[in-house]
Amino acid sequence: MVQERYSRQAKLRGWDQGKIADAGIVIVGANNAGCELAIGLAEMGYTRIVMIGEEEMDGSEWFVENCNKSSKRVEHLSWLCAQMNSDVVIEPIGKKVMSDADTGSFFSDKVDLIVDMTNDLRSKTACVQYAKSKAVRVISGASTNNCLVVTNFAFEEDNLDDVLGFHAKDYARKPSGFLNASLVSSLIMEEIRKMVMPLKYDAQLRRFYYGGIRENSETIDIPVLMVGAGAIGSNVGRLCACTGVQNLAIVDFDLVELGNLGNQIWYYNSPKTYKAQTLADKMKRVNRKGRYVSHNSRFDLSWDSYLHGHKVDVLLSCVDNNPTRLIMQDLAEKHAIPLINGGSSSDGSSCIVNNYLPSDTPRIDEQDLSTKEPAPPKNEDNCFGPSLTIPNRIAAVLIVNRLKGLLSAEPHRVKIMQLYYSARGIVEGEY
Repeated sequence: MVQERYSRQAKLRGWDQGKIADAGIVIVGANNAGCELAIGLAEMGYTRIVMIGEEEMDGSEWFVENCNKSSKRVEHLSWLCAQMNSDVVIEPIGKKVMSDADTGSFFSDKVDLIVDMTNDLRSKTACVQYAKSKAVRVISGASTNNCLVVTNFAFEEDNLDDVLGFHAKDYARKPSGFLNASLVSSLIMEEIRKMVMPLKYDAQLRRFYYGGIRENSETIDIPVLMVGAGAIGSNVGRLCACTGVQNLAIVDFDLVELGNLGNQIWYYNSPKTYKAQTLADKMKRVNRKGRYVSHNSRFDLSWDSYLHGHKVDVLLSCVDNNPTRLIMQDLAEKHAIPLINGGSSSDGSSCIVNNYLPSDTPRIDEQDLSTKEPAPPKNEDNCFGPSLTIPNRIAAVLIVNRLKGLLSAEPHRVKIMQLYYSARGIVEGEY
């Protein structure tokens, strides 16, 4: 029987949690991207992970909470992921991969897939050379403040010099960023899942470059109201706290259940608590200058009076049902407040993020006709259907990027009305 914590993803047609649990994954690199990947895989239930990296803890990590005394990130993540999900075992190796000989000494014979998340071409070359000699599959991910790159290696088809050189000049030896690191780790999670447990809609990202996120260290103290602290909202809150969004009110009436932990792992130590309150408290520990407040209530038309009496510059819709989305849209129109909406598909294959700027863009239900569909009945788990952490994590990054663009009035982030992710990548669109 599939454990309750994985029950939401297990509802996806064709899902086999046993294949996820049995896969042997090696992560090379403990930069931001590698750490995000390790935590994401633990969330999904990958139980056999080796993580290699010499990076030291520096106090900037959002996952420092309840920190043990390990100085290396790989050691801390091994401990933390076991706390987050007792099924998970991460073997930490606090070293750097410099050659294929190093690689061979680090890896066991039970490796199914190697993932290099470094921005170091020497490391990537060593991993590829070792993987080719052992007929092991390998994926490369890299990110900076300005871009991300995903590469799948097909040894029988690819010229390795060409593949290793794919946008290498854009990322080599540069910091991994944070939003782009979060996004590339999610895309890599999807590529891993495609290899370990293929589904019918899959299309592999052979070589993928995305430069739609331009990160900066700007602190933003403009009031934002977010509705929904579940799979998308919990990630949005975490990303906001980490990237300088310091004034966020969170609305959600729901409690943390064990079944949420397959896509809301930050709540791992907060069972039966209000999601909104728990999220606000955790955000305050990450960003001590932030003003994060919670409202443990349902969002409905009664919030009209709140919006009339409080300054709110942006609304974020992170809910899982269309009736609430449409209420938010109507109130955004009435109060002339920009609305950013995010959602993921019921089959776990895609997500969409769109923005509604009253008087400047079409409404959300005009951009995406599916929002007019009635909500399906809730099942015994008190949820509307299957849910997979990957598109929810991707939606969260795209929402926060759009939010920061609106609040800082950066034209390249405001003009795009829709961002759509599917198994083939990210597509931008505008009217």
